[in-house]
Amino acid sequence: RVILKAMAKSPEDRYQTAEEMVEALEMAVAGVPVEAPPVPMKAPPEPAKPAPAPVATPAVAQPTAALLKAARKVLVWLLRIVGPVLLVLLIVVVILLLLGSFAASNLIEKAIAGGGWWEELQPGEVTVAEAEIEQNVVEIVRLYLPGSVEDMSLDLTPPDRIDVQGTVFGQEMSLECTLTRADGMFDFEIERLGDVRLYLVGNILSGGINRGLEIGLEGRSLTVERLEVGEMSLTIKYRGVGQTVLPTPTATRSRRTPTPTATRPRPTPTATSAYEIYVVQEGDSLSKIAKRFGVTVEDLIKANKAKYPSLVTDRSTIEIGWELRIPKR
Repeated sequence: RVILKAMAKSPEDRYQTAEEMVEALEMAVAGVPVEAPPVPMKAPPEPAKPAPAPVATPAVAQPTAALLKAARKVLVWLLRIVGPVLLVLLIVVVILLLLGSFAASNLIEKAIAGGGWWEELQPGEVTVAEAEIEQNVVEIVRLYLPGSVEDMSLDLTPPDRIDVQGTVFGQEMSLECTLTRADGMFDFEIERLGDVRLYLVGNILSGGINRGLEIGLEGRSLTVERLEVGEMSLTIKYRGVGQTVLPTPTATRSRRTPTPTATRPRPTPTATSAYEIYVVQEGDSLSKIAKRFGVTVEDLIKANKAKYPSLVTDRSTIEIGWELRIPKR
């Protein structure tokens, strides 16, 4: 009130002297009400406040941080929801794969154990041509999986390796296997599918093959005394269970199967100045022909690409009746 009176617009309403104003202030501080009534007056206009300077804040930092935070929340939510689902799906896939492997193993076991070739086995030494083994495998596959496997071929490599190539449901595949002798029985192991190492699945399938071979041998009361994997044939010496006397050479020779030449006749190559001419037969492959004549697959392709250009792009396919030039060694 003192201040408002001192600032009254009319001079008559103001304090007439400074002493009067000081006295009024002392009374106001002491709590004594000032007798002078308040003088209404208009408050002076407040000076305009300067507008605050804009603060430079990054326009992208806050939205980016918010987006990252939101994305992190969404990711955590997805992991909580989708993680268990993916784990369940993985477990289901593994179970189905194992069940399929066991089913295939039992099927292979029955197919091998029920093969008609066991009836011809007797104690003694038998040499089976690579082509004959390949034909037996093809017959089993066609019987139990008709139309699923095409262009199957088999290569033997000492001392114990067997490679199988073929087209399965339109996809080219290859198997790397080994065949040895253990405890008087065959020991067949599937090691790789292409470049993929097979562990549990390979052991399951190999177990079916070995069980089928064991059942077949036991049905004929035979054991494997010697096993030799050659370049073009497989030599097996069987011995009867409880037999102590080895078969005589005559008996051994009488049980030999036909040689590779007798099993699948090969035309005599025609000699030229620098090449021999070979006519492709059923079951042939470039690798087999190269192995037979002691050359490489690349040598065969180089010598025949002018006449058969498809060899450059697809070396796995050759046709019966092709006349291939074999470089002389």
